[in-house]
Amino acid sequence: MKQKLFLSLLLFSHAFVFTAIYSKNAQWLLYKNGDFLFDFTAVNKTEAFYVKNAEYFSGSPMDQSIYVQGTWDFNTHTRFGDVIKSKLTLRNKAKWGNTRSLLTTQEQLQILDFTLDDHSHSFNRLIPWFRKAWVKFSINDAFDIKADRKHSLKFGAFPYQLGRGISLGAAYAVSPGVLGFFTDNTIDQFAFGALWRGDLTANHNVTYDFYCAMLENLSASFSQTTEVVNRNCLNCASIYRGYGDLNIVYASRIRAHLLNSETFGRLVFEPYILYDWVPAQKITVRSDANVKLWTMGAAVEYAGRRWELGFETAFNFGRQHAKGWDRNYIIPHRNGTTGALEEVYGAVYVGEKDATGSNVAPVTDANKTIVDNAPKGAVFNGLEIGSSGLFNGPYRFRPAYDNKFAGCMAVIDGTFWFQPQTLRGSLAIGYASGDEHPNIVLEDPSDTERTSTYGGFIGLQEIYSGKRVRSIFVIGGQSITRPLSSPELKVSQDRHFYATNVQGFSNLIYTGAGFTWTPDNYKRKIMLNSNALYYWQDKPTNKYCLSRYGNETSSASNETASKALGLEINLFLDVHWLSNLKGFLATAVFVPGKHFDEIIGKPTNAKQFAEVSRSSRYEIDYNQYPLVNNKTAYVLNFGFEYNF
Repeated sequence: MKQKLFLSLLLFSHAFVFTAIYSKNAQWLLYKNGDFLFDFTAVNKTEAFYVKNAEYFSGSPMDQSIYVQGTWDFNTHTRFGDVIKSKLTLRNKAKWGNTRSLLTTQEQLQILDFTLDDHSHSFNRLIPWFRKAWVKFSINDAFDIKADRKHSLKFGAFPYQLGRGISLGAAYAVSPGVLGFFTDNTIDQFAFGALWRGDLTANHNVTYDFYCAMLENLSASFSQTTEVVNRNCLNCASIYRGYGDLNIVYASRIRAHLLNSETFGRLVFEPYILYDWVPAQKITVRSDANVKLWTMGAAVEYAGRRWELGFETAFNFGRQHAKGWDRNYIIPHRNGTTGALEEVYGAVYVGEKDATGSNVAPVTDANKTIVDNAPKGAVFNGLEIGSSGLFNGPYRFRPAYDNKFAGCMAVIDGTFWFQPQTLRGSLAIGYASGDEHPNIVLEDPSDTERTSTYGGFIGLQEIYSGKRVRSIFVIGGQSITRPLSSPELKVSQDRHFYATNVQGFSNLIYTGAGFTWTPDNYKRKIMLNSNALYYWQDKPTNKYCLSRYGNETSSASNETASKALGLEINLFLDVHWLSNLKGFLATAVFVPGKHFDEIIGKPTNAKQFAEVSRSSRYEIDYNQYPLVNNKTAYVLNFGFEYNF
């Protein structure tokens, strides 16, 4: 009887949902009683992706992928007039045929005295989560303030950005995937924060807001505050994390509608400022640095009858503080004689470090006592520890230093309507300053880092892909590989010697043009948009060459490579087959420029470096192995979006 009752209720609920969705009367999905309103909407997006050569332009058959993905968003919205509002969005996303596409956060695993690299696990079921959840209420009504100027407070998980989202975007949790060019859809969760917004003038033409969001909290429990993260710190008061490791971003802006008329158009001016405190940043290991980032900028938008113009610029200030650090870690090592796995020190040697660095000291009780009780500091680099026969590595101790931030960016674009509401053309120019990695000394990556000024622009939670001229390949969510210079390879060095990849809106100059056609003489609404963009580096990086000199590999050239990154041509097509059903297509090609001709084979991670460093690989076929190359890249994305 209970089973029959449960089955009846289940069938009834499904029948109710089916009727609500497909009923011609949309009031099934909306309830209104006086000032109270509740509605329910849902969006399904099913799309297919195919991409080739877009990771490294390698031409390798391995440098391609294909998948189908479905995304469901369920939205509820409540409102009591203008007094209080709330919204919830529940999301589920899954790749067809892949039940393990959702991953947990990364954690470390410790075995004996050494720690393994970060790892994560996956779910094998479809798990929904809250993408958006916020409440907004009127301060005027809550405190019975009688004034023309309105003020409100909003809190929860919601999107917020400054200007175009370059200095501060809403991309708190971005789903991994191929080239996230639909920026709003790639954000799987918005940051939790609070927003105070109000009017500065009675006519609502000038508004202000103050925003703060907690991006990470490492002081939420006793186990976090007592976690040993400063064991290797040279100038920390305690080996424990302690209280106060909270990554909080603060932002404020003013939006002034300087013009708002049918005759002269609309002009909006938006100056802004943000501050981000990151107490636990990672250079080589977690919590070995902290960051104070300031960004000041302004955005301007004008829209007239036949043309539009937009501009934004911003400047970085602040610094990164690298703590004085002992880079000697206990690491696993395979004994070449017995084949057994043993613990050794990474920067302590038996005798002076030899040319290959193979004379690392084993971790024994006697050696551990000597190493743990030895004096620490950069002045002891390369010296013997007492008279024990153990020697510090030449770069074991890193002294504290600071990197000042001095990046900047600017974008400008405009649109002219050849036929109002039907055909328009757009032009765009963008610039973001660039620089080499501030924590790697290219002349010798194992050398002690030094105080410097970092000139690359730093955007926070940014996945900007263009406003009037859109990009698929280079700017956006998951962009192409753009390696910086390769460090010089020396036999004696013991740190990584591959190029660091730069991502986001940094070290980039571009110009582009596009057109959009929305014909009004068709039964179905159509939007066709095509763009062409060319990209350059701002900061030139070195060429790459692979040659053999005895037992030494020379991978970095002293000559700088061309700044020309390449040409992108893309096409977007939207067709509204029904009032609530849209089909879409996005496709693009990227033709690499001379820059990629001059860095063919440049490794960007340890696995690639190990591959090109093997003696049997010096005649490597770059068209078969996924290394940086100069082959044309392609991407295709198409699907349907259903709203109800």
